[in-house]
This record gives sequence, C-alpha cells and structure tokens, in this order.
Amino acid sequence: MAFLFRCATQALLIASFVGGFSSISKASLEGDSIHQLLQNNGYLKVGTQAFETSVLETIYATSSYEPIWIKDGQMTPMGEALKNVFLSADRHGLSPNAYWTPLMEKFSRDLKAPSWISLELACSDALVRYARNLQTGQLDPQSIDDDIKFERKTLDVKAVAALLSRKPEQLAEGLDLFAPQNSQYARLQQALAKWKEINQTEISEADQDRSNLSVIKHRLKILGYAISEEGETNTPELQNALKIFAANSGVEISKEKIGPKSPVIRHLMASPKAQQLQIELSMEKLRWLPTRLESRHAFVNLAFQQLRLYDQDQLRLQMKTINGRPTRRTPSMRDAIHTVEFNPSWSVPLSIALRDKLPMIKRDLSYFDRAHFRVYDQRLGREVEPSRVDWSDVDKGNFNYELKQAPGPGNALGLVKFHLRNPWAIYLHDTNERQLFPKNDRLLSSGCIRLEKPMDLALYLLKDKSQWSSAESIEAVFPHGKKPARDNEIRVSVTNPIPVYTLFQTVEVGDDGIVRFADDAYGQDSRLLSILSGSTKVIGAGPVQGMGALQVNGVAGPSQIFARVNAIRCEALKRGACDASVSFGLNKARALPAGYYIVGFENSIRAGWVKVEEGATTQLDLIQTKLPEAFKNDDDVKVFRDLSSSVEQQKFLWAVFHLGHQPFSLSNEPFGDLYIAEGTRADTVTGRTPAECLRLKDDPLSTPEAKEVCQKILNAKSFQDLSSVYEFRSDATVLERWVSFPGDRFKVIYKRHLVAAPLRGGDFVSVFPGVYRAVSEKQSRAVTFRAGQGPDAR
Repeated sequence: MAFLFRCATQALLIASFVGGFSSISKASLEGDSIHQLLQNNGYLKVGTQAFETSVLETIYATSSYEPIWIKDGQMTPMGEALKNVFLSADRHGLSPNAYWTPLMEKFSRDLKAPSWISLELACSDALVRYARNLQTGQLDPQSIDDDIKFERKTLDVKAVAALLSRKPEQLAEGLDLFAPQNSQYARLQQALAKWKEINQTEISEADQDRSNLSVIKHRLKILGYAISEEGETNTPELQNALKIFAANSGVEISKEKIGPKSPVIRHLMASPKAQQLQIELSMEKLRWLPTRLESRHAFVNLAFQQLRLYDQDQLRLQMKTINGRPTRRTPSMRDAIHTVEFNPSWSVPLSIALRDKLPMIKRDLSYFDRAHFRVYDQRLGREVEPSRVDWSDVDKGNFNYELKQAPGPGNALGLVKFHLRNPWAIYLHDTNERQLFPKNDRLLSSGCIRLEKPMDLALYLLKDKSQWSSAESIEAVFPHGKKPARDNEIRVSVTNPIPVYTLFQTVEVGDDGIVRFADDAYGQDSRLLSILSGSTKVIGAGPVQGMGALQVNGVAGPSQIFARVNAIRCEALKRGACDASVSFGLNKARALPAGYYIVGFENSIRAGWVKVEEGATTQLDLIQTKLPEAFKNDDDVKVFRDLSSSVEQQKFLWAVFHLGHQPFSLSNEPFGDLYIAEGTRADTVTGRTPAECLRLKDDPLSTPEAKEVCQKILNAKSFQDLSSVYEFRSDATVLERWVSFPGDRFKVIYKRHLVAAPLRGGDFVSVFPGVYRAVSEKQSRAVTFRAGQGPDAR
C-alpha cells in the first residue's frame, strides 16, 4: 500500500500543483495533477471523505491519469452518466446521498481549481464504493451476527476500471452487472419499485380500519394474490387468499374468525414503509452470496422454511423445511452436500444434551430405552450402562458423556441424513416428527434443517448410481417396524457435491409473482438496519448549566487522516446519560456545555473524565510518538490501540459502561481495521445497546445464556462488572457477547481499533497517553509501545 498523505488544506495542495505546471498544456496540467496526487499518497482527504489512492491509481491507469469525469470546467458525458447512476442508487435499495454527496454537489456548481480535482477524485472513489456495495454489500456480514457465516467478497477494482472503456450510456448497465445476477434479486428490484410508488401515492393502509374488507382485498391484490373483485363482501375467494397468505408468511391461522386483531390480518396490514425497508434488507443479504449462483444449487430460505433445488437454472425440487428456532438459529452460509447417509445414528450435540436431554433423563431413566439411546463415558472411552450413572449428580460442570441414538424410524434424524462440510454440526436430514410439516410456522429445530421430502432429494443426488436410483432399492435397506437398526449406517458419496445456500431472507417473490413477507423471527433484519442507519440512541446528559471550552493541542501524524477530536458529554454519576459526540479540530478552543466529557483523538482515548468548567477553557495535550526503531525500513505500518493491555481494556470498559456502547462511531472500511466512521462510511459497531436487554428482560423465550449476559450488562455497578461480557484477544481484537431479540446470545468479533495507517519508518503519531501496538503487515512484525508516562501508559 502506498504512503499516506493527509492534506490539511486541499485548496492549497491543488494550488501548488497548478503553479508547478504552468508551462504545460491544460490537459496535461490536469493529468499531471492527478498523477502527482495518486503517486505520492496512500489516502487523500476531501471534507469528511477519505480516498484510498492505491485503488484510484487502478482507475486512472486506464485514462493515463487524465480526468474522466470533469474536463474544461464542466462535467463530461461520462461524469453526467455517473451522477445519474448515483442519483438512482435507490433502485438497488441504496442511498443516493452516500455516493453523490452534498459536498460533491457543492463542488459541481463551481468546477474551477481546486473544486474540479476534488470532485474528480470523489467521483472515482464513489464509483468504487458503489460497485463494492452492489457486489459485496454495505457491511461485512459477519459484523452483524455470529450466525452469519458468509465472508465478505473482494471487489475486483480492475473490473470496475474496465467500465470506463464503455460509452457513457452503457455505464449504468455495466455497473448493474456488479449486483446479484439472479432472478430473485431482479424480482425484488421490481417489488421495490412498486412499493416506492405505493408509499409515494397512497395513504398507508396499516393506518386504516383493518375490518374494512375492501382494504384487505386491495392489499392482497397488491401482493399478487388472486382477487378478482374488491368490495365489502366476505367471499370464499377472500378466505382462500388469506389461507394461502398465512401459509406463505409462516403465520398460523387460529380456529377463530379472522378479524382485524387476528395475527394474519395484522401481518397482512403491515406498514408499506416498513415493508419497503424489508425489501431493501433482503436485497442487501443477497449481495453476501456469489454474484452469480451456480446453475445447479439448493437454496434454503430460512425465514420461509423452504428448500428449492435448481439444475440448469430450472426448479427441480421444492419442499418445506423445519429450521432452527429463534433461540437456536440455523446459520446463514454456503456449504455443499457431499454424502447421503441411510439409517444414520445421532450423536447428540453437547448443547442439546445439556438443554434438552439431561432434564428428561433426570425425570425418567427409562427415557434411554424408549428413545434407544446409548451412553459413552468420554473419560473411559467406552459405552456404559445408563443405570450405572448417578444422573441426579450430573450437571453442566461434570457432563462427560456422549449420547448416541441408534438408527431407525424413531431416530431424530429419521432415515436419511445429508452431510455438509461446516464445522458447526449443521446438516440436512429426515425427521421422526413429520406431523410438524403442516404447520405454517416451522422454526422449531435446534439448528439443523429437517426436510419434508428427503427421499426425493436422495434420489436426485444419487440418480447416477444404479444401486440407489430407485425408491425401492433405498427402502430395502431401511429397518421395518419400530425396532432400531443397530450399527446399520450406509454412506454413499455424491458424485458431484451440490452447493447449498441458507439465508434468512424475509422477503421473496415467487414464480407466481406473489410478494411474500415473513417475520424477522431471528432479529437479523433489525440488527442489520440498526447498523446501516446508525440508530444508536443517546440519552441526554441533563440540562446545560453554562458554556465552557475544550482545546486539544498537538500535531496530527502524517497518516492520521481526519485529525479530529471527539468529545461526549455525560452525567458522570448516571450511567447511560450522554449526549451525542461533538467533533472538532486541534489547537483551537471549541465552545462546549460545561460538564464531564469522554474525549478521544483518532481512536485513542484519554483515561478518565475531562471536566469542562463554565467560563473557562480546558486544555489537553497529545503525546507525539515516533514509530519504534524496528520499523525504520518499513512503509506499511499500522498503529492501533493495544486492547490486549490492561490499560486500554480499562479505558474501553469505562467508556462502554457510561455510554452503553463503544465510544464514537467506528467503521471497518476502507481501512480494514476499525476507524472513525466519518463521511459515507457506515458505523459497524454502535448499533448494539443495552436497550436489547430491556426488551428481553421478561421475555419467556430468552435463553439462559442471553439472560445471563443481560443480567451482567444491566446490573453492572462499575465498569469492571462488564469484563465478562468482552474477551480481549491477544491480537488486539475484541469479542463481544451480546443478545438478540427474541432472546439468544451471539458473539461478534470486532477488528483492531486503528489509530493510523499506513506509516513509514520515522513517522510519528499523536495520541493520548496509553498503550499501542505497531504492526508491519508485510514483515509480520509487531511491537507494543507506550505513549506518555504515568498510570495511563503502563
């Protein structure tokens, strides 16, 4: 990565280039200005936006560094085409303001130096971000939930640059190819356009009388159901449509008369604005998958509890599934079926053995015989008689047993198991509880996926194997009657393993054109939305007593891109009572309400409260620290807070205790590690707050693990009481234990808290006293160093 240069004043920088090339023709002057900027810098700053020049170099290499978007003081046809693409980003559920920003609009009104080059570079940077967001999503999916196993894809910047050889009128079409190229995404785009029109032209029907049958019929018709006439008559056609709607949406219909307060009507009459958001979030999730899915694959929509199998892009199989309950969620992931097993035994996962089986065993020891379980003592390495174990004395701390259920009709896996390759013991299988498939809501398993038609899938996967190509040949190996088939497992390899995608997608459009909405039972949509919208709520820090001022003195290092102080006023003696963060520059007093503040600079945090007194200016000094001598020959060094040190851990916990979330807004793009979320970068951290625990406090569905985490968060009397909620890892990343609605615990690993990057040997950083770590990515070298003296830097 190239060396970073922070422009303190963009206008002065550009002006110096203009003066330096006055004897060159205008076209060459513009090109040389761009070349100089990109050749000498790793990141450039314009307003609140940071540009990664190593990426921009790839773009401008295609034009020999000549301007692409602005020429002779005006937008080029390609520039106008790009602006139009950005302004129509909402076609993909993206915000136009994230790409054509107010600052860019300001620059576009006056394209004289230096505005022209600022807008030129901003357009190229936004082009790459737009393509990346279309292809890979706006966030790293694993930062949302630990049940999302998709790794964020890498954008091919050269493929973006190749678009510049197209005609301007072809640019939009070319960029659209970075979005998912499958029929489901295209249908969701059409649904999004329809719902925008509904929200722009119609009063929300959710606010109207839900007993009005004409309104109900109209909504069903919008969704694509067969309604031939509108009016107040309750017809068999309406009742049938409602029945199909309930089945499609996973809503159970009670035996009582369907009325305005019934679950099916409440679900049907959801706010169109909320439904539009659901559509946009479902489109975002499809970006986690490969841009083009294999022509032969299986797709399990976890929200709608359904599997579809495609071959040559044609639907070949379709069946209901039973997926993980909200507190034992099935992961969203890509995997592959490589083996079909007949007559599988079931080794009970430890979590299920402790949660489900142990209580049953303690109540009735005959459960072993009835369910055909065998017991293996892991300490002895052999099978033991269940009656020889004192189960009343067995608990989570001393459960040293494996429970194994014999093959047969009563086995929890049924008669067929489909092996996947993931390390979380998730697979597809038959079931001995087939009575559950007629239910509309089938989020009932402990995480694995039960199949309505396992034999159909087995026959499809093994159709090239003559021994297993008919139902009769397969059924011949199954045991008859209720007696288990001991040690009769048969495994057959699939010649061409088939990719399997699982995704909790709450909106889909069927081949019949019906738009289906499912409940956000996993809480995944709400977590994704809270991060994308930056919806962290801040409780006011109390009335303003008067004004004082805060001044932070120092010189930002050459790689500290934003050079901004962040200050958050809080009621020091009241937890969670803080104002929003205030951002300002160095060496100049900033007027602030008197009070106690959490203060940071470029992700370094000052230990303890900073008191701003009424009528006075509080002064703080940054510590200017050179890189350790070990990095004198490096040019790719990163510096971040060393959260493996007790000093930084205490600062972290102290700030989280008082704020309710991590301080400031943090992003992991484009720097790789967590950095201050300025400009158009989404905050990937502060969307989680103790409010989740307040929602779950009395929820009967909450798991014991979730309740334990919430108890620690809500009952903490000091910041030390939060230490068990976080795991500070040796690589300076942080694992956070959090909870989701309706009541499961999940874990998210946050990247390192970046202070500056990339640096060269001899560079310096300016930080508050503390403990930091420098890493050379190329040389695999890491050195911990301290800035300042005293307890804050020990």
